[in-house]
Amino acid sequence: MTNEDAQSGLSNTDFLVLTTLTVLALMTRGYGLGEWHLMGDEYYTFYYSAERYKSFINPAYYALVLGSFTLFGVSEWSARLPAMLLGVLCIPVFWITWRSVIGRNAALIGALFIVFSSWHLWHSQFSRFYTGVFLFGSLSYFLYYQAIRDDSLKYLVAALAAMVAGILFHATAVMVPASCGLFSLIALTIKGSEGIDYSKRVMTVHLSLCAVIGLLALPFLWQISENWYETGQKWGYGPAKLALQIVKYVQIPIAGSAFLGLILLLRKDLIKGIFFASGIGLPVLALLIVSPFVSVRPDYMLYTMPLVFVLSAYLCEEISDKRSSNWLASYSLVIIVVVSLLPEMASHYTGKKSLDIREVVAVVEEAHRPGDRIFSLVPGANFKHYATRSYPIEPKYEGYPYDNDIPWEEVLQPYKDDRHRLWIILPIRRQSLAKNLENWLICNAALVWRKSEKRYDYTVKGYQVWRTNGRSCTETQ
Repeated sequence: MTNEDAQSGLSNTDFLVLTTLTVLALMTRGYGLGEWHLMGDEYYTFYYSAERYKSFINPAYYALVLGSFTLFGVSEWSARLPAMLLGVLCIPVFWITWRSVIGRNAALIGALFIVFSSWHLWHSQFSRFYTGVFLFGSLSYFLYYQAIRDDSLKYLVAALAAMVAGILFHATAVMVPASCGLFSLIALTIKGSEGIDYSKRVMTVHLSLCAVIGLLALPFLWQISENWYETGQKWGYGPAKLALQIVKYVQIPIAGSAFLGLILLLRKDLIKGIFFASGIGLPVLALLIVSPFVSVRPDYMLYTMPLVFVLSAYLCEEISDKRSSNWLASYSLVIIVVVSLLPEMASHYTGKKSLDIREVVAVVEEAHRPGDRIFSLVPGANFKHYATRSYPIEPKYEGYPYDNDIPWEEVLQPYKDDRHRLWIILPIRRQSLAKNLENWLICNAALVWRKSEKRYDYTVKGYQVWRTNGRSCTETQ
């Protein structure tokens, strides 16, 4: 990795690159922002921002949404606007900052990878806190690295401020100072540390502050952990499946090239490689360890994703043939990675344009009769939000339609002989419905409507609507 002067001004070419990246970010993150229907935890943001921004836990994004609602009115667009703006900022900020660590070309490659990342794109159009976590995670790691490289307490103060901002977006970002602290500890105690070209003063101050602040915050963090643990493992994955899910969301080309980039960096500069290994390894390891006990998902490590993009871009730049006059040949790996990201990126748009929960609402409303009830087993699909009038909605059931351990016959038994019809809304995924749920539907209901997103990747997403019709069959099927 090269060490360019972080304080150097921007040339005309740099301004052109910066402008291009910002325009690309705005175009890709802004398109369709107010068109897509709300889904998942977006409903929580939409309805409870006025309450949650007062909380000590994750208040930052809720406060931004409340401000957006005040300025622009309440809508899908205004709910997602802060996420989009933060997502746009991530891309030029990544290039401006990390170019002083890995060079202009490599930082540009990394920024382009973020532009085409379907995971980053998703969260840039999703009304939750994760693009803020990504942005301040990137700034935290960069500023901490600058502080130990330049022996600068000013950079350290800036890094700590960025870390606090990240934690205010999502408490899991507490792993950023923890992973930086792990690196400081390793760098200070490793054999031959006398020859390490990083500031021992800054690392010592950082470790001391982490210890003091950590002890003071321990009761608060312990309470959060206890509350989290009490929720149990309801929808998450165990360690093996979570590891595969992380690779899936990071995307295989990025994950693979980042892994190879880390190995190359460790061979060329062990201590610098340990910095990146600590920044990525500790958060991932922590998620894997807690995954058997609480529900966690790959989103809880988005603050470390900038380091993944840095390593991926570093590998691409290092193996490029800079002596070649053929640019396409020189950066063939970059082109391969970008092209491999395109199907998922395109599917983000085609999927959202081809299927909408409002279609489900229209199907039910068209044939709904007085007395009919509605039972939705689609996580995050709020029928009432888009309905044009009030309907009897069954209470939300805390279970997933793929879970074979749930006695679905017992859950649905009250509706079997009911003279009023029941509309059952279910998801379509690659995973099959629970066998006993599917059997109950075949015996006691009719499929009314089914539709899946138009996509160009391997993901399957859709909705299906069933309706009880009084027909029954034996339970032995």
